[in-house]
Amino acid sequence: MFKSHNSSDYRREAATCGTFADFARSPDDRELLRRMQRSRVALAENQERLDRLPPLPPVNTSALTVVPAAHC
Repeated sequence: MFKSHNSSDYRREAATCGTFADFARSPDDRELLRRMQRSRVALAENQERLDRLPPLPPVNTSALTVVPAAHC
């Protein structure tokens, strides 16, 4: 099942990637880990932006349904 992340999860993963990159033995591994770190920071920033959005309306609501007027 899909696990939902919050921004602090992504930031923690970014920090881990940064630590691994600091100790990477090859330049290719270091670059891959730095790219993963930047990706996780971007995901955290996006999640924070999404968290500031207003909630979506309920799916099965009739509050905004237009009811046709009855003809007399």
